Order: sequence, then C-alpha cells, then structure tokens
Amino acid sequence: MAARDGDGWIQCQCGSKHWGKFGAAGILIFRENIAGGREIFLQHRAPWVHNGDTWGIPGGAKDSHESVNEAALREAHEETGINPEHLTP
Repeated sequence: MAARDGDGWIQCQCGSKHWGKFGAAGILIFRENIAGGREIFLQHRAPWVHNGDTWGIPGGAKDSHESVNEAALREAHEETGINPEHLTP
C-alpha cells in the first residue's frame, strides 16, 4: 500500500504522540441481532501499531483532502474489507 499524506506522528499539546498528521477517523460498526440487541464490531490491533495488541474500532490517519466521514469509511474498508455502501456514518 502506498503512503498517504496523512500518515505520520504528531506531538500533541497534551504531551502525547498521536497517529495522523491531519487527525484520525474511525467508525463504530454495530448491527441489530435477532434478539433485538446490538452487536459491536471490534478489531484486534497488531502488536507493532500505536496502541498495539488492544481491541478497538477500525480507523486511522485522515488525509489532507478527506472529510472525517470519507476517512472513516476508507479506513473501515481497508482494515475490514466491509463495503462502505453497507455502512451508514
């Protein structure tokens, strides 16, 4: 995969480093189950990434030309293979 212009670390005013030169976006994916409850989709992050070896929502760095919704849907597709047409941000 080619590098994107949003890939990279920033030093935040809070003193922490964060991934995404232009911020980051993610999407909480859920569905209704047959019992009427909700099931939440989480992914296990690879050990070598920021906050690695933890569970979280699909997401990542936002590129300079993307809206938050565009970035969240792109990241969801890249990380899960879910077609963005099946998601409603």
